[in-house]
Amino acid sequence: MEETATLWDLSTDEILSMPLVIPEIANPEKLPVVDIFSITPLQEDGEGNSLKDFHREDMAKLKRVIMTRGFQWPFYIFVLPDGSEYLGDGHGRRRLFQQHPPKDTNGKAVKKFPCLKRNAASLQDAAIQLGEITSQYQKTTQEGIDFMHAYYKLPESVTAQSWSFQGVFNGEPLNMDELGTDFSLPDGDKEPFQQMTFTLADEQAEFIKEKIEGIKKSEEFKYMETFGNENGNGNALYLLIHGQG
Repeated sequence: MEETATLWDLSTDEILSMPLVIPEIANPEKLPVVDIFSITPLQEDGEGNSLKDFHREDMAKLKRVIMTRGFQWPFYIFVLPDGSEYLGDGHGRRRLFQQHPPKDTNGKAVKKFPCLKRNAASLQDAAIQLGEITSQYQKTTQEGIDFMHAYYKLPESVTAQSWSFQGVFNGEPLNMDELGTDFSLPDGDKEPFQQMTFTLADEQAEFIKEKIEGIKKSEEFKYMETFGNENGNGNALYLLIHGQG
């Protein structure tokens, strides 16, 4: 486990500079293995347009997980009536493997992976199903992530390097410089809340996390004025700063 712990400690640049060695390719169901680079990706058009962005920080997290746990989940492929095949799920891993060619523990290149195949009536039907698979019908919140960490006693030193939820926790941060002001909403539709992101040194971040966890256990936190905000970390940070003023 010492090697695993080391991987969690490495920075984004360090992970992305390492060769991608897959310790295991799990296939307990004996699914067919397919050269994933021979399958047309459904989320992309080959000209730079894609359903999803793939930031280098998230690529490093995915690479770290695969290097630690191996390849554990099959690719999902749509098969059309004419026999043509399109990648439905696993685009992030395919893009990772394109930029970081995977090898097994013996140094041999790996191109074939287990795949789950499902029929689609047409390319349009496959695209619709892709959206259904990709859609997040439930919203992941900071409160929910806090609950998971507390309930299961999860080590944030690991989850911070492997989880990615857009807009919360350690997911893609909002870039305040890119947010425009040339928009309008009907009166009453814009909620009185804001999301803010900051860049901190590791020691600064750990200090603030410790202070936030401490204030959340206090009686003052239980009865504070939240102004309708349900985010516990945001309320705790406000209480800390307000107390200094």
